Amino acid sequence: MGIVLTKKEALEELIYLKETWKKPPFTYPAFCVELDYVDFFIFMLKSFRTAETNNIVPFVSSHFEQGFDAAFLKICRILDQHSADGSDIYSLMSERKFIIRKDKRNYNRKVPGKCPKGLKNDEWEGYNNWLATTIMWNGFIEAHDPDYSVYISQEEDIETSIKDLLNPDYKPLWGMKQSYYAAGRPCIGWTPDCVTLRPLSSWIMYMKQLKTQ
Repeated sequence: MGIVLTKKEALEELIYLKETWKKPPFTYPAFCVELDYVDFFIFMLKSFRTAETNNIVPFVSSHFEQGFDAAFLKICRILDQHSADGSDIYSLMSERKFIIRKDKRNYNRKVPGKCPKGLKNDEWEGYNNWLATTIMWNGFIEAHDPDYSVYISQEEDIETSIKDLLNPDYKPLWGMKQSYYAAGRPCIGWTPDCVTLRPLSSWIMYMKQLKTQ
């Protein structure tokens, strides 16, 4: 049976997490990336002007999957436009993996011509934005399963007690964190092994497109 959350319940939980981490109960883990998505999910849920439903989960998930599929197809069209070998990029997308900056640069080097060429930042960031959004949302939802387990590595030097770390109130953050780790956990930045994540920009663009349909 799937997880059931109303819009009100999801918002209340997300807002609680945001307010709690204004003065973090512990310093590690800091949940930096996860809290960025908490902010984004709050904005996203508030932007829906739909009547309250008994379960907001499938409604939101379907929008996120549509956004991901559109970003996926956009890059496929770019790969089809060029004779350069884009199999590495396609393979990453097929496995729902992040395209790090190095992957994009390696592909673009194969495309003849002057920059900008090949896979441009808009398409590259859009794909990673939607992938991260689906990963974080799924992690947030999966953490509501009573059987969901939080794994804390014994190798990490954590000063906070396990009891405090495993406070049930923080389980959604752990769900998001563990899902992001499972997906490869790329760093966010400007080095070759990083990605750029701006979920809000992709969401605003997506909503504008919906209004024109």
